Amino acid sequence: MDEIFQDEELDNPETDAKVVEWRDEYVTGIKLIDKENMELVDTANRLWEKCINGGADDPAFFKDIVEQVVGYIKDHFAAEEKILTATNYPEQKELKKEYDDFTADILTLVKEFENGEKLAPNRFARRIRDWVLSHVALTDAKYKSYIERYLNRK
Repeated sequence: MDEIFQDEELDNPETDAKVVEWRDEYVTGIKLIDKENMELVDTANRLWEKCINGGADDPAFFKDIVEQVVGYIKDHFAAEEKILTATNYPEQKELKKEYDDFTADILTLVKEFENGEKLAPNRFARRIRDWVLSHVALTDAKYKSYIERYLNRK
């Protein structure tokens, strides 16, 4: 009977939850791209943790998250464009639209936060999750196989 009542704190799935998990299948093999994508996942999860446990509405915290995501947008998109231009990736136009749509969504969510919308941090974390599950998981995988074929032709 004593084993039923433990002194240890039980894991709480609600407070331990992550909005998105990094998976091995997201790896492109391009160290910079993978590092940036992993950092974005970490950023989304830090924000999500605050959304669940409180503190996501702290302007200093949210500003830090926004700065990290804006840095990701600038650096990551520029790196991908450089790589894909160098390999003559045929779907660069579609990729640029993905970048523009994500950037516009992020800017809208920042404005919502600035206007006092309480759920903006939650939507911000979920938008990053959606980006990981669509762009990182699908688009990056697509260009990964293209780049592998491109390099094997040489």
